[in-house]
Amino acid sequence: MVASGNVLVNRFRQSAFDRLRDSAVVSEGDLIKTGDKSVTRLKFEEDSVLLLQSNSLLSIQSSRKVIQSPAIKVRVKLLEGRAENAANQKHEKNRSFEVQTPSAVAVVRGTEFRFNANDVVTAEETLSGVVDFGVDAALVSVVKDYGSTAKQGQPPTPPSSLPNMPSLVGFKENIEYLPVELEIAPQQEVKAFVAKLATDEAFNTLVYEGVVPASGAHKNLLAFKALHDGQYFLKLRAKDKLGLEGRDANVSFNLDAYPYPPEPIIAENGLTGDE
Repeated sequence: MVASGNVLVNRFRQSAFDRLRDSAVVSEGDLIKTGDKSVTRLKFEEDSVLLLQSNSLLSIQSSRKVIQSPAIKVRVKLLEGRAENAANQKHEKNRSFEVQTPSAVAVVRGTEFRFNANDVVTAEETLSGVVDFGVDAALVSVVKDYGSTAKQGQPPTPPSSLPNMPSLVGFKENIEYLPVELEIAPQQEVKAFVAKLATDEAFNTLVYEGVVPASGAHKNLLAFKALHDGQYFLKLRAKDKLGLEGRDANVSFNLDAYPYPPEPIIAENGLTGDE
């Protein structure tokens, strides 16, 4: 659907990566890679939509209809990075969507969920529906607003509730000065806050991705030193000690900082240039 930024595809049985374009067709065996501040959205034949985020690597293992049957089966493998998925939103029968990672597997039953994977551990967060998550017989059912993690070769952790949605202190929608400084309200049991800033509401054009460590003694300050005038969209979520991330807090603001207002000139007599 969308390939924004540095998005590459390695076609099945080809040796090199090529640039992936908007509305391109991808197939079984293809490998998709995203770079910094880059995202791509893939729509599968059974209407599931997968958002592959920055610095991620995804393999399409299979995506096919069963002959003489309404069944559609999709299986992908997230080798590294983060993905968000909205699978079988109409709850149609004979639909199967499975996500593999180096350390776990998720079988989806009409749901929205997120995955974060590397060679060591996988984190799964369910936003709606139910996800069966784990390895082989060691599966846990992760329901809405809960998450679980699984290290390679180990069973998944018992599902735990996701962190609460963060909030901003004294947030203003119209900002006239740089740097833009946004204070995040403190939260208990939170290790960090994950932030994304984009120039579009769909977050296809990212201008910032970063993490603010949570601090109990000092302000949790998210600062942007160099932004052009215009409208910006911010997505902010809390991250706990297990690495699970909660729901997004979404806000937008307008920046009108250029040109800077002139500073008054102080003469020797103490008068300003306006007097």
